[in-house]
Amino acid sequence: MARSGVDRLSARRVARHLEGPLGHRFLFGRGFGSDDTDHTWAVGQALLECGGDGRFGAALARRLRWWLWSAPSGIGWATLRALVRSSFGVPAERSGVWSAGNGAAMRAVLVGVWARDRAELERLVDAGTRITHTDPRAREGAFLVAWAAHRRDLPRDALLAELRALARTPELAAAMGMVADTPFSELLGALGLPDGPTGFVVHTVPVAIACWLEAPSDVRRVVETAVRCGGDTDTVAAIAGGLAGACGPAPADWLEGWVGWPDGIERMEELARRLAERHAGGRAEPLGERHLRRLVRNLLVGAVATGS
Repeated sequence: MARSGVDRLSARRVARHLEGPLGHRFLFGRGFGSDDTDHTWAVGQALLECGGDGRFGAALARRLRWWLWSAPSGIGWATLRALVRSSFGVPAERSGVWSAGNGAAMRAVLVGVWARDRAELERLVDAGTRITHTDPRAREGAFLVAWAAHRRDLPRDALLAELRALARTPELAAAMGMVADTPFSELLGALGLPDGPTGFVVHTVPVAIACWLEAPSDVRRVVETAVRCGGDTDTVAAIAGGLAGACGPAPADWLEGWVGWPDGIERMEELARRLAERHAGGRAEPLGERHLRRLVRNLLVGAVATGS
């Protein structure tokens, strides 16, 4: 998900800031990826390397360590602490810290699309979450996102019934119940989030899933709906848009206006092609990483954002 320039603003301020349809506005009508984009890339590369087997957690942790040292913007405090621990040799299954942030949930859509059954989905979610987060709510939020992606062809009511039943913590179970029972126009108020969802996974996941279910295969509408909720717009829109992207194509004008260097649209499409080949039993290998180029990109984007 590319940053929209309205991350962390309230829904009211987003409405004042955005005029007309949502589009790229970062620099000269272009958009850039965020940490959510980079994490999805890392998950895809790890799946290509391991095919979802027991090495997935270590493969993903290695890529996230490289990502940390490429000076990313918008990194959460829990993810930062966990990846520093990982960088100093703490194994992937023990590097996480106690936090219910949304870092694990934001990289869970691709896991749900990949998983062949619930057992594989659970294993991958567990491995991917423990790298950065140990609070059970973080794991459960990631699981619900992955399950929504995995069961994306279900009718809305049937999927929400499953998600509600699968939520083990009272907070997420109650929030998913509100998604099922509350009109979308009233949902933020019902959840006590008038200024939009925060980075707390109990806020992020229900709102992202609700945004997606407004128009499951319409990526443009889903992302715009998520952004206009305010709050942690980049992650909420990344999750909701990822779910929509698993059901329908992204708008061509958004793809044309996105500057993803060093991992642009062509490399993203190649990653998707290789994942499909590997998932079907082929021998597709990960793409070459471009860590130094990513560092240069992040420093340049950070300089432009600071200057503006």
